[in-house]
Amino acid sequence: MDLHIVDDVESVCTLLIEIADHYKLKAQAFPSPTAYLDYVESGDYIPPALAVISDVDMPKMSGFEMMGKVRSTHPLLRFVFVTGYPEIELQHGRACFYLAKPFSIAKLAGLFEALAQCANDGPNAENYGCSSKGDCSCFNIHDWCCPRAGAATDTPSKSVTLVGVQGRPHA
Repeated sequence: MDLHIVDDVESVCTLLIEIADHYKLKAQAFPSPTAYLDYVESGDYIPPALAVISDVDMPKMSGFEMMGKVRSTHPLLRFVFVTGYPEIELQHGRACFYLAKPFSIAKLAGLFEALAQCANDGPNAENYGCSSKGDCSCFNIHDWCCPRAGAATDTPSKSVTLVGVQGRPHA
């Protein structure tokens, strides 16, 4: 699986899965942070090759709280937060990307491409242009830095190939 999507709104999960599918990425949706944490704690858990895409404001637990819990056992897992409320106070460390709703498909495709580069070649935010791909300014983040900077590179079980906006493959 390339992406795990955590959102309490089913239509958002469906839309993100369809967009991922368009770019030849496999995605699995979870209806809540607790459902995702149950999966993480199960013996069947396989981390996504690219990232967890999560809403922020959900019942019982925020996406930020979920990220903190997941990173206690999977510290190198990449997270992308998507919300219609970017003024929510950030908690529990930094994510790779932040997107404010509504967002363009082209912007999401740019994030997929940067995530694939990171998964395949290791973290290098400067070369991938990560700081300009998300909506950090909407979240009042002016000092963004890669949360994986200095981390050991991934050893993915497979190379992730992203079919780009123009239909050409991007590795």
